[in-house]
Amino acid sequence: MGTICNISLDEGSSESIYTGAFNLLSDIDTNLSRTKEGSLIYTLNKEGHVTIENDDYFNLIVRSFELAQTTEGAFDPSIGKAVALWGIGTEDERIPSQEELDAVNDDYTQVVIDTEKHTITIPKGMEVDLGAIGKGYATDKLIAYFAENGVTRGIINLGGNVYVIGSKDEGTPWKIGLQKPFDQRGDSFVLLSLSDTAVVTSGAYERYFEKDGTIYCHILDPKTLYPAQTDIQSSTIIGPDATLCDALSTTCFILGKEKALALLDTAFPEVSALFLLSDNSIATTPQFPYAYQEIAP
Repeated sequence: MGTICNISLDEGSSESIYTGAFNLLSDIDTNLSRTKEGSLIYTLNKEGHVTIENDDYFNLIVRSFELAQTTEGAFDPSIGKAVALWGIGTEDERIPSQEELDAVNDDYTQVVIDTEKHTITIPKGMEVDLGAIGKGYATDKLIAYFAENGVTRGIINLGGNVYVIGSKDEGTPWKIGLQKPFDQRGDSFVLLSLSDTAVVTSGAYERYFEKDGTIYCHILDPKTLYPAQTDIQSSTIIGPDATLCDALSTTCFILGKEKALALLDTAFPEVSALFLLSDNSIATTPQFPYAYQEIAP
């Protein structure tokens, strides 16, 4: 999935449970990767059309384009071609020409979804990328798998997509540190106390390259197809639905504080947000329900 995946379960969990979990992740990656030849998304992008028999995979794609509608394109799974042009996080990262970006078709409203035949059709010049929602989906699938296998305590971390199962011990929530942008790995700016919830963070510091003193992060603004310029350094979304939290962490980062808080208030009241802003202050959604401790610089 293009990242490091860590799963830590309660002491005594069998090796077979871990094996099953990573087999599940492998299956999701094999089917939903934009770059793996033969995957559903690879086939869709290459041929412009795909039939998806798996209900869960089909519903994820449908949900992705529904979120594009709800967020008015701030979340946009149709920018895969621009993602490939930039290549951020790969050996081919570069600044594409404006001519190349102008040739990208990212009009998500042109995608045709047939819910009866389970087909997806995209126009010429468009490629789909589920990188901003796929790890959240994988997390939700793991949670269902662990519930079926009697797991009641643990932590899933798929490259910043975290889910805490149960509590650290009876009555004591887990302490989750949010990474301080551009600092040494493991240095946190805040500690959250959480139980049985997803906590997903997006930021410019995760994958980027620097050229002529300018940092180009991997999160592209669908309006410009350039790395997002925003007053948010770190965008964290907390809630029970890891798929939604994953999509919204990226969306809010792109939108910036004011538009992000307005969107969450009107369309997604079931989640909470904590943003580290460019001036190093912290902003949260109103009535933020989780205890947190700021860590002094």
